[in-house]
This record gives sequence, C-alpha cells and structure tokens, in this order.
Amino acid sequence: MLGGQTTYELLLENCKIPADNLLGEIGKGFAPMQTRLTRRRLEMAAWSIGMARRALQMMVEQANQRVLFGSKLADKQSLQWNVANIATKIHATRLMALETAWKQDNDIDVKTEASMLKFYATEMATKPSTSLCSHGARWACAKICLCTSYLLRCVRCEFMMGHQRCIVW
Repeated sequence: MLGGQTTYELLLENCKIPADNLLGEIGKGFAPMQTRLTRRRLEMAAWSIGMARRALQMMVEQANQRVLFGSKLADKQSLQWNVANIATKIHATRLMALETAWKQDNDIDVKTEASMLKFYATEMATKPSTSLCSHGARWACAKICLCTSYLLRCVRCEFMMGHQRCIVW
C-alpha cells in the first residue's frame, strides 16, 4: 500500500519504445522517481504526526470527561502512562521530521532518513488507536470520527471491527 492506495506491479515483456518516447536513461528509471518518493515520505510523516496529535487530543478530552468506577478515566495511572508514551513518540517523530525537512531544504541527501521517518511515523500514528479504549463502545458510533475519518490505518481498523472493513485514507 502506498499513501493508502493499493498498488500493483505492471510487467511489460518484449515491449519496444521509440527512442523519442523514452523518459530518462535505460536502466536508470528509479533515480528520478526517488526524489518524488522522498518528498512523499516526508508528506506521509507530517500527515501521520497530525493524525496522532488529533487522536491524542481526543483521548485526553474523553479521559477527562469519562467516569469509570467512581473516578475520572484521566486519574487512572495506566492511561496516564499511555498518554505520556504517545506524546513522547509524537514529539520524537516531529523532531525527526523537522530535521529531515531541514536537510532536504539544504540539499542534503535524505533518502535514508526519509525512509526511516516514513516507517516510524506511520507506525507511530497507529499507537493512538489505543485512544479507542478511552471512548469505550462510543468509538464505533458514527458521531465519533475516530474510525470513519482519519485515525486508523485500514489494517488496524479492520482488525478492531472484525469482519467489517473501514477505509480511512
């Protein structure tokens, strides 16, 4: 999956292309695409950071409102640990993104950093999916945007909803 879209491999065998229609050099077609890929990885990281920040914000708001066994959910130590852990990962990912973007702006090669950042950021963005727990069964309600609009990757949402599939990209 790339940017939430299913990708496919296209194989052309014995295909002849006139020299006038050739883009780039033979055998070096990936190099020009790599610059676009690097930019797209940075965009995906920024998008993931934004999603995670909103999910964390919603989690904290809900935890301060929801009462469980006579006290606010926000007073439970396990939830506080979870919030601290998620906030730390969001902050670290944001710093990685800022450094990688700065290097890119200063014409420093960031292929490796962009790859690492995209991987880490998209994985980090699914961690606030634990915020579903602070919402109880309400998260599946259409009035809450946790699953229907932005938060979870398809795999996470599909897993949590059982046989239903929730496309969020």
